[in-house]
Formats: sequence, C-alpha cells, structure tokens
Amino acid sequence: MPKPGGASAKISDLYEALWTVEMALDVFEGRLYSITVEAFGEESRGVEFHTVANSGIRQFHSVKRQKVDGDWSIADLCFVKNKSTGRSTLGDLLEKQKRWPDCETCFVSATGANELRELTERAKPATTSSDFLAQLSNKELREKFAKNIVPLCGGDAEAALAALKTLQVRLRDHPGLADSIERRLDLLLYRVDDSELRAGDVRRLIAAHIVENLGQTFTTDRLRGFVKDQGFGIRDWRLDATVIEAVDKANQRYRSVTEKELINGAHIIRDAVQKIAASLTQGDSRGALVIAPGGFGKSCVLAQCVEQLLQQGTPFLCLRMDSFDPCHTTQQLGKQMDLPESPAVVLAGVADNASSVLIVDQLDAMSLVSGRNPQMWEVFEQLCREVQSYQHMKLLLACRDFDLNHDQRLRSLGDEKSGFDKHSLSTLSIDEVKASLTLASLKQVTLPDSSIEILRVPFHLLLFLQGEPSCAFTTVGELYDRYWERKHHRAIAP
Repeated sequence: MPKPGGASAKISDLYEALWTVEMALDVFEGRLYSITVEAFGEESRGVEFHTVANSGIRQFHSVKRQKVDGDWSIADLCFVKNKSTGRSTLGDLLEKQKRWPDCETCFVSATGANELRELTERAKPATTSSDFLAQLSNKELREKFAKNIVPLCGGDAEAALAALKTLQVRLRDHPGLADSIERRLDLLLYRVDDSELRAGDVRRLIAAHIVENLGQTFTTDRLRGFVKDQGFGIRDWRLDATVIEAVDKANQRYRSVTEKELINGAHIIRDAVQKIAASLTQGDSRGALVIAPGGFGKSCVLAQCVEQLLQQGTPFLCLRMDSFDPCHTTQQLGKQMDLPESPAVVLAGVADNASSVLIVDQLDAMSLVSGRNPQMWEVFEQLCREVQSYQHMKLLLACRDFDLNHDQRLRSLGDEKSGFDKHSLSTLSIDEVKASLTLASLKQVTLPDSSIEILRVPFHLLLFLQGEPSCAFTTVGELYDRYWERKHHRAIAP
C-alpha cells in the first residue's frame, strides 16, 4: 500500500486533518454529499472546509486544536487578529451566514468552548433576542452576546440569534478522534489481497490525498473510487449473511447458557431491569454495570435485558469473559467467536453505527483475586476503548461484587468517574420465592422462615428445586448435597 510521506505525512496527523478525514468518511458512507477543503474564493475564508448535505445544505467548519491556557472564551473567538481586516475566528464563521443564509456553521476543538456552547444551546428554543437574553441567567454571558457577538452581525441582535441557532459546537479530543477514525476504517475497509489493514496508514493516505487536491470537491463516488484504486474493498456487514449468522450464533450461545439457570424454566422479572434499560439510553452514560454476590442472578438479569433489546429491535452482541482462551487483541477475541473482527467493530457494522449494546458478562473471570484469565484485562480495556469510539454503542457489564471490591482494575469500573451507571442486585422478595414454589407445584411444602430466607438467593432456590424439594432443610450445604445426589442418581439411572 502506498504510504504518504514528507510534508503530507506531517499534515495528515494534525488535528485539523483528522477532523477533515472524519467528515470525509461521512461523505464516503453517503451520510453527506460532498466535502471541499480550502475552496477558492469566499467559501474558504476563515474555515478549513465546507460540506454539503444530501439535502443540499452547506456546513462550514472552523477547526482549532486547542487553547494552551484552557477553554476558548467568547473573547478569544472574537479577538481581532488583524486590525486592518477586522477578522476573528467567530467573525469569519458567522460571515458565511450573510452570504449563504441557509447554511450551517460548526466550531470544532479538542478543548472546551463552554461559553459558546451554552449560548448555542440557549439559542435553540428562543424565538426572539429578548426571549433569548431572558433565558440567560449568567449576566456575563448576556454582556458578551451584546458586546462581542451582535457586532459581528452588523449590530442586529436578531441576526446574531439566528446565527447561534445554526451554529454547532463540537468537542473531540485529539487521541480519541484519531482512534474513532481508525475504528471506522476497520469497519469500512479490508485489503483485497487479504493482507493486514493498517488503519493509521489508511487514515494518513486519505488525508494526504485530500491535501494534495485542495480546492477540489470530493463526493462519495470519488472517495470510494480512490480507496478501491489503492487496493481496498468496501465492507457492508449489514448485508453479509455470514457475519449476521455469526452474531446470531454468539447471542444464542449466551442465551442458551443463561436459560439453563432459569428457575422453573422462566424468568423472575427483576426490578433492576428497567433501571438498567434506562442507563442504556442515556446519552452521557457509557452504559451499565451490574454487580452482586455470586448466585444473585446477574446473568439472568442480563438475559432479561437482552429480551428487551430484542423487542426494541436494538442490535446487540453477547460475550462471557470466562469462555475465552487467553489472547492479546480484540481481533483474536472476535476470531474465537467466529467473527471477522473485534466484537465491537462487528457490532458497529451490523448496527450501521446506530444504537447498539455490547454485553460483557463474567468480568470476574479476569480478576486478580479469583479469576482464571487475569491476563485478559488488557484485551478488555482495548474493547472498552473501541466501544467508546462508537458514539451510539453502550456497554452492559456484569461482575461479582467481591472481585469488584478487591481488584483495583475492576474497581475502576464502579468509580463515579467511570461513566457507567452501577446497579446492585438485591435478593428475591419472599413473595417471589413463594410464587416460584407455587409454579413448581410445591405450594403445599411448608418451610420455616429461616429456609425461605436462604431461598431468597436465586441460586439457592435453583438448587432446592433441582435437588429434593419435598424435604425441609436448614443450611445451604444441604441444598448442595441434595442437588449433587440427584444429579448422580440421574447419571447412573438406566
């Protein structure tokens, strides 16, 4: 594969080039109609590039990597760098709306622009500038709108409000953006000669090609033609029957294991399921972490969540960390599931980057305290990073609380800063235990309160029902003895 070199290679790793490739991939996938970098004339003044949506609307992008001493303030963005021209970063961006009234604008940075973001968010529902100012509780922001932004729109407050309504503020850190692009390339392309796809090199190749053709417009067909000429094929896993079948089989294997653990062959609907489902739809959450002692039914709760995802039509992929041979990469993990790539990459492809959930059960298998595969932690961390690179993918995790509390690596998942909503499972209620006994035709069996209390742990209830449920018991040990005795009799029975 040809590699970009020299000045093009250096430019290709700049933050501005990364964002250009991110938008070029939207064009490649057909989400946008075209992208033009440094167009000739007024279109390129003060912006890196503009895109055209399939609807025909232009969007101009101003990209700034970072500000050394913190956030981009309104004053920073409106600062006049050349007094003879009177131009500023935000002024150049808003100028586009004077020339193209139906256009949209976008400010992109690796660091914060909280003042501008708050102004744009407050502007969206406002109908007049007076209404807008009334919504701004921050007096300083009101003053900055009047002093800095209104003058950029010829002193017209209504025009300034309209400009803020169509302005997007998008914040993406440099390493995260590069990783996201490379995951997308893993998803989109493969080498026709079956050699390894090096996503970083492909990213630089595309960036260098665009830089070498400044001022030209790239459409979906042109970008696809270029990558094909470089020896790449284009994937569409949504239409790949082999991939869809592999995902379905992986999910069925997981569900079949949990179904063997069901009490009376049916789900006892747990209250936590609805709360977990809510965590999987919150935009600012990485997903949900389910914790409980062993035997509390974590896997069965996850299976109930799976049923909800099926009803909603949300793509998902299930895996258990106790079912893998040790490996070193997420791609090797995927191979053990008969998948062509990492589980996260395949799920994103099947979901076409829409909402999806990657379910990872039995995290305690990686525990330094009691797990049999602690070396798999690095693979799991890589998997988590891949999931984060897909904006609409969530993680649903399950782990024993003992291992979460005693392994510092696992403990980080339950930290408030982890981004995961933590859900602790409780024991079954007494009514749920009695309902299960009735369903098993054991309504007439009389058990003391102490025995009922033991059966509130789902696994103990399962042992009881699959052992000798017609007799009373006093300890958990008796439940295990009866369970294994019955298993032994069944094994030797003719």
